[in-house]
Amino acid sequence: MKFKVFIGLNRIWIVIILFLFLFSSCAPQKRINRILKNNPHLLHRDTVKVTDTLTVITPAVEKDSLISVENLKKDTVYITEDNLIIKTYVRNDTLYVHGKCDTTINEIVREVLVPCETPIFHKPREKLSWFDYIDYVTSTLLVVIILILGLMYIFKK
Repeated sequence: MKFKVFIGLNRIWIVIILFLFLFSSCAPQKRINRILKNNPHLLHRDTVKVTDTLTVITPAVEKDSLISVENLKKDTVYITEDNLIIKTYVRNDTLYVHGKCDTTINEIVREVLVPCETPIFHKPREKLSWFDYIDYVTSTLLVVIILILGLMYIFKK
């Protein structure tokens, strides 16, 4: 009696393993990778232009200086270079120096060519031919017949 129960459990495991093998397949990404590895002509090599913008902000800078000077003429001196402005003048017995650097915003635009590979897709046919239908029906019937014969063989033992 124990031997028959063991054989029944063994058959159930065989059926489960058979169904697992029948309905298991590899992931679509693995299949695509394998197909493209074996058929590199299906890839279209192209370059894509990517525009990269980088913004650099230089903060403002201000400096003030006071210098006491005797007997200087009253005169104002401006020194300007790029975004730096320095103003120097004398009032009474004091020399005033005022410097200012405005905030600058520089945008650096860079265009980079990036190589990329894209698979070539073809538009499927809108209408299937009679040969396609015969092929689908024949392969489906073949799988069903093999499955039925396998199950009959397992349960007849």
